[in-house]
Amino acid sequence: MSRSSEETCSSSLARVQGAGGASADGGRPRLGSTANNCGGAGRGRSRSEYFRARQCLRRWLWANSSVDRVRMCGRVAWRSEIKCYGVGDGAYFGGVVTCGSVHACPVCAPTVRARRAAELSWAFEEYVARGGGLVFVSLTTSHGVGHALSVLWKGLPLAFRRMLDTRAMRDFRDRHPFEFVRAFEVTYGRLHGWHPHLHLALLTLEPWTPEVVREFRTVLFESWRATLGRMGLPLPSVERGIDVRPACSGAVGRYLTKVSGLGSELVRGDTKRGREGRYGPFELLAAAASGEGWASERWREFERTTKGARALQFSGSARAVLRLGEVVSDEVTAALPETDNEPVLIGTLTLLEWASAQAWPDALAAVYTACTDHSVEEFERVRAFLRSHPPWWVNRVTEAEAREQLRLWLRDMRHIADILECGA
Repeated sequence: MSRSSEETCSSSLARVQGAGGASADGGRPRLGSTANNCGGAGRGRSRSEYFRARQCLRRWLWANSSVDRVRMCGRVAWRSEIKCYGVGDGAYFGGVVTCGSVHACPVCAPTVRARRAAELSWAFEEYVARGGGLVFVSLTTSHGVGHALSVLWKGLPLAFRRMLDTRAMRDFRDRHPFEFVRAFEVTYGRLHGWHPHLHLALLTLEPWTPEVVREFRTVLFESWRATLGRMGLPLPSVERGIDVRPACSGAVGRYLTKVSGLGSELVRGDTKRGREGRYGPFELLAAAASGEGWASERWREFERTTKGARALQFSGSARAVLRLGEVVSDEVTAALPETDNEPVLIGTLTLLEWASAQAWPDALAAVYTACTDHSVEEFERVRAFLRSHPPWWVNRVTEAEAREQLRLWLRDMRHIADILECGA
């Protein structure tokens, strides 16, 4: 795609949007549960700007991801037409593959994690209201540029399981039983490498007294440090190794009064921003998409390591204690429309129109905006634009390029068939 062609298309599309008076006002933060829904603009950006930013990252992944489903996510259609819905102040494109990756997809990860956070926040608040106690715990270890992410990603959860089996921790847990919900978060710094954290929400039978909290903090640090030492992992310092915050204290109490609450703090690793020169996962992806070679290497390491990993782990009875229902897979959650707002069908796109929207990023953002504004008139204007601006390769593709496009299309269709056959 040449720069002049892209500028001509963008200016033409701007005239189309201007005729319809497309709105670009920001949306309120909301629970995102659709693969192409921005889940609220946030950070002062409009819905379309936020959508464009995520699509920019997604387009880089289409060409560079090592995960098949991520390369297909939001791009490959598995129906003969794409149904475009407005859902609350968001949008939903039906008939498009979604990957459901909670770590590597800038669209599915916020969608799935927002739903998990909302579910957990409600469960935590309800549990505390029933008289239970809640303690938020963070565990980490020392780290440096020489530590591979795969070692830390596997090592810390294993160290945590072994720590629970130490005599000191078993004795404490016999006297003060608890279940837990666990999440793993990682950031990257160019000076100190990967920085891993285990986050846990401990579910206690009743709120712990300050004396019990102090005892637990001592037992936890000594057991954690000893376990890491036996496994040959770097030892943490007293100041940075652990963090224990009971829900009755102000810090976690304030989390419980927010909309996303403690569930958001536990689950929303996708929204975390690095500090002191560290990069959160999608900040790292943004650097890679902007052409930073070092970031591309680190992102590929992150993607390989986290492939197939779940965002949350529950101890044996934690789901029952929280009265949570059946587990819905991440793939299904990413593809679901909004549950508390009825989807409104705005219009449909043919496969060629969908290809045109993929070829012109501004056009796809215009489709999204028309759906979020529930404007059928604006949608039809954009659709007319898509029909008059087919993808560049429709008339100018060479025979060799056509064969390559066909090969890639057949590969994607085989992947879709495999996914549907195994019920993913």
